[in-house]
Amino acid sequence: MIRRAVMIAGAFCLLAQPVVAQDEEDEWSGFYMGIDALDGSIDSLSIVRNEDGTYRILMSSTGLAFCKDGAEGGLISAVGKVVDGNLVREQVKYTCAISHESKPLPDSTYIRDPATGVLLLNGPSNRVNYYHPISSN
Repeated sequence: MIRRAVMIAGAFCLLAQPVVAQDEEDEWSGFYMGIDALDGSIDSLSIVRNEDGTYRILMSSTGLAFCKDGAEGGLISAVGKVVDGNLVREQVKYTCAISHESKPLPDSTYIRDPATGVLLLNGPSNRVNYYHPISSN
């Protein structure tokens, strides 16, 4: 339990990076949270717009499926770009918090529900995850 708390605290430190000012049209930047319905892990997702219009995407999980079958937390990092109104994440890789295993993952796409702002991600293992907006920036 202490390892998970330390991993979550470390992830939040990574997420607390300086934020670039954004246009009012930027619907993607913000902090989101989700709970995986299959394993109960808690995901924290940060999306920050870069000066060049791309996005920096960081997601920490208390139990990342790629890390000891979810028994270990980890981080997913990616670069995002808006394509046809959705946010495509590219250059995706995961890093396990304890074992430090790190590997690339396939690209995937966030789809926003216009009414609620909830993000849907159909991830690499065909698991659908939902991320609820906590704050926008």
